[in-house]
Amino acid sequence: AMDYYGRNTIWGFRDRVRTNLMYLSAARNQGADVHVVTELITSLLGLIVFPFAEIKRSGSKVFRKYKLDDLSDKGWPDWRVDLGSSPDLDDLILHLRNAISHRLLFFSSDSRELEGVEVRFADRPSKAQPDGWAVTINAAELQKFVLLFADLLKEWEHDYS
Repeated sequence: AMDYYGRNTIWGFRDRVRTNLMYLSAARNQGADVHVVTELITSLLGLIVFPFAEIKRSGSKVFRKYKLDDLSDKGWPDWRVDLGSSPDLDDLILHLRNAISHRLLFFSSDSRELEGVEVRFADRPSKAQPDGWAVTINAAELQKFVLLFADLLKEWEHDYS
């Protein structure tokens, strides 16, 4: 298949990350010795961190219009809020980006199944301060979330490009 976007674009990178994530999930379902939870987390670089940088650079506030309650009503996975709050997708992605970038994420178990792992993401105002924000989500739900967010990025991409 011919790639529409190059790897140097967030869109092209996102599409490749998504392809790899789906491939490994399918392989795991067929009994392959692969780590889907690890792949999911490493895929957050291309599905959350890189897009966040591009969104920030563009000055776009488009994700503020997506309230988490509304997304939940539309079937998006729910995040358990442990500390602080995130009213909208823009704020959630900012905190997730910080958690991922500063390795403030924690796993409930070493299960090889997505459903068997809860992932906690935390953020803090500065290195010296305690966490001021934290959410937890099941890894299977996290995968659903990032795939839905990747689709939403396609909408933004049309406004942006």
